[in-house]
Amino acid sequence: MKTLLVYYSLEGNTDWVARKIAEEIDTDILRLIPKKKRPMIGPLKFIIGGKSVIFREKPKLEEYDISVEDYDCVILATPVWASGFAPALRTFLAENDLSQKRVAIVACSGSGNAKKCMLKLRKAAGNPRVSATLSLVNPRKKQSMENEEKILDFCGKIGLLKMKARDQKDGMA
Repeated sequence: MKTLLVYYSLEGNTDWVARKIAEEIDTDILRLIPKKKRPMIGPLKFIIGGKSVIFREKPKLEEYDISVEDYDCVILATPVWASGFAPALRTFLAENDLSQKRVAIVACSGSGNAKKCMLKLRKAAGNPRVSATLSLVNPRKKQSMENEEKILDFCGKIGLLKMKARDQKDGMA
């Protein structure tokens, strides 16, 4: 089963997790980069980011040359903003149909409450089968064995998913 990890990261937490996941499983990676840069510090980043989530903005993205049709499973990774997901992912989802894909979701937050974000992301993705979820609190800034174990457990679920898909494919041949 071919897997793609699609993510957006503003402060580096989601990027850190994406790289950790990529170390553990065989996946292609697509980092979404908006054409218009966002403020990185101060209260302005929260105001602009929150407004973008609430108004469901779809920022223009730097071009990418990956086709989602080539993948069986897509991992979506995002920071949690205003109980939602990063607008760059909304753009990606508007451009790509994941409704028939296996999907896994990763959310990095400052508070630990990512449930609403994951539900919103799943709905925006067309309510696909969500095979695994991972929620972490400031994983790059607060590195811990607990977070490492959560990442490995998540990767194990994706790995098992890959083995099941391969076994089903082999059984059909």
